[in-house]
Amino acid sequence: MRRAAGVSGSQLSHYFANKESLVRAVIDWQAESVLGFHRSERFAGFDTIEAYQEWAAFFVVSGRPFENGCSLGSLASEIVKTGLDVRDDLTLT
Repeated sequence: MRRAAGVSGSQLSHYFANKESLVRAVIDWQAESVLGFHRSERFAGFDTIEAYQEWAAFFVVSGRPFENGCSLGSLASEIVKTGLDVRDDLTLT
């Protein structure tokens, strides 16, 4: 993880008390990234069928749903394997 982030262990321990707190921060960041996008002004409401069609067309045309799968689902499947007690964090996102 440190190598992928390009940081030292002391840098990680300065900001995160333990592995669980780091994982929780990753969950929060990823959830906010995904949800923030969907809550943006562009997709602010699905009050008409046209608004829903615009949202669906964006994803089909951009190819986003096919790139790497669901980013939150992928994150959850990897984190569950760690045995950390963060399942509640994953379900609340």
